[in-house]
Amino acid sequence: MMNLYRELERVQKIIDQTKTVDFILPLTGYSKTELEPYLINAYLGDVSLSDWDLNSPDVFVLLKFSKHIHFYNLEKVLEKHSMFNTSYTLLRGQYIMFVFTLDSKFEKDLKKFKLGKYSKLSQPAKKLIMRNRSTNSPMKSVLYKEESLREYWENRLDAVLPIESELWPIIKYDDELFDKNEFKELIGMNVDLPANLLSW
Repeated sequence: MMNLYRELERVQKIIDQTKTVDFILPLTGYSKTELEPYLINAYLGDVSLSDWDLNSPDVFVLLKFSKHIHFYNLEKVLEKHSMFNTSYTLLRGQYIMFVFTLDSKFEKDLKKFKLGKYSKLSQPAKKLIMRNRSTNSPMKSVLYKEESLREYWENRLDAVLPIESELWPIIKYDDELFDKNEFKELIGMNVDLPANLLSW
């Protein structure tokens, strides 16, 4: 188990967290803390799935596989989730991608997220995003366009922001997609080794 934690810590330091993991993953009903320590990231899609419907309101959740009973139990719970769509293994079974299709009530929120309209998200979506977060979390300032965050950006940019401006950068869509080859390169898996040498 210690090797798993070390590897997770190493990979999580390398992989930049997407905005999907903060804004869209919670709409499945799961927060980052509930998927720890296995959560690597969440995405809006996978570039290798060329036949996937890009308009489908899906969230792809990447977890590190473990033989530990805790992971086995988590996997079974995720597969029984009402929004669970499918799952598939990656890199010789070392990682599992879980795909959830968002409830139709969150489809408008997903569209607003893609446009960077964070403050326009619905109250149910904001409630889920803030769940398991401190009331002092910067996320609250983003979702409710708090004056302190506006002042921060105006000072940093040395400019006055229009009152309708959102206070967090819009997503770069390509950064929100999973790319297996890029992932392998980032974590230093450029060589296809035998499976028995890759088990952590």
